[in-house]
Amino acid sequence: MLPLEGVRVLDLAIMYAGPGSTMYLGDMGADVIKIEQHAGDDSRGMLGTPFLGRNTRAFMVMNRNKRGMVLDLRQPAGKEILHRLAKTSDVLLHNFRPGVAERLGIDYPTLQGLNPRLIYAWVSAFGIKGPYATRGAYDNVIQGYSGLYDVRTRRDGEPTGTGTFISDTSVPMLLGFAIGAALWARERTGRGQLLVASLLGLAIASQSPHWVKVQNEAPEEGESYGDDPVERACPILECQGGEYLNVALVADEEWRSFCRALGKDDLLSDGRFASLEDRARHRGDLDQIIAPLFRERTVDEWAQVLGQAGVPCIPVVRRNDVVDQPYIVQNHLFTTVQHPAAGSTRMFNVPVRLTENPGPAQLSDVTGWVRRPAPLQGQDTDAILGEIGYSPDEIRSLHESSVVA
Repeated sequence: MLPLEGVRVLDLAIMYAGPGSTMYLGDMGADVIKIEQHAGDDSRGMLGTPFLGRNTRAFMVMNRNKRGMVLDLRQPAGKEILHRLAKTSDVLLHNFRPGVAERLGIDYPTLQGLNPRLIYAWVSAFGIKGPYATRGAYDNVIQGYSGLYDVRTRRDGEPTGTGTFISDTSVPMLLGFAIGAALWARERTGRGQLLVASLLGLAIASQSPHWVKVQNEAPEEGESYGDDPVERACPILECQGGEYLNVALVADEEWRSFCRALGKDDLLSDGRFASLEDRARHRGDLDQIIAPLFRERTVDEWAQVLGQAGVPCIPVVRRNDVVDQPYIVQNHLFTTVQHPAAGSTRMFNVPVRLTENPGPAQLSDVTGWVRRPAPLQGQDTDAILGEIGYSPDEIRSLHESSVVA
């Protein structure tokens, strides 16, 4: 038995962050119903449609382990279906802008009146208060507003992002955790609650050490990516053959082990490199000394030498080569699922293991976490309507009036 079996989730969100949150709930066994308008989730058509049946890579991973339903919430009959579903559901999630849920009649006070046990999760871009509350945004917009672009400014002065979707991928992790906490609280109180998360809030949280400022501390000036001492103390060194090794020299003991492994004990008495801050300040001098040494051996040779010395290091792996790394394979960080339109499809696996759910005997069968592919648009509409009491004739009438599809 999976940990969230018996929990029903209504997913009205589109794109990444919202559907990603319910993806994790579905991975843990919840019955997630993906409710789309007739036009479909915007992510179905984003960056082209390389798969049949309006499925893109983004949609296929964020909507795995879900059932699909098409519902026109603008029609009274569509709103009635959603209300009936909400009465028997545990969680509802959406990422509408402020005011939209109220116009549709599916706002928290309305649904809480129908089902006091409902956990109602709302994902926004900038938060639900303030001058930008009604604005939509994508992850790159949020990165720019949260300071992430500024601290990763390129040497030519052009701001640049992190190379991944920070907020879109971290909101699901935190919101999934918060929904689990709310479900646990409901077991004690008998009541659901409203949860609110924002892309901006998670972009801020991702920079957590930066925001710690003590009283009377002078503000930092001119900080950009690479000025942080920890970043500066983690060189990426080119080895023989043009491959790179990522080395961490944060702790003083790691620095001492590094110098001894290189046969450069003289660096230990060099005042320019005495501390983490010193090594960061004189990074250019250090590079001139050690860079020629690393080009004398291959990346694997240096990884072995430094690894045996206790220095944290690992080869820099190209993204297309990640899936074949032995540590990735042996820890089952990817899995495959059979999609009705695309066939066998690889995607990232659930990156956590529960020893009792599923039981220990099933731990080797890690594909059990991803049990179903992302739904084709509306593929489960009729089955879901039947589950909440609609007759075949009523379902046929709903299709004819385009309430559902």
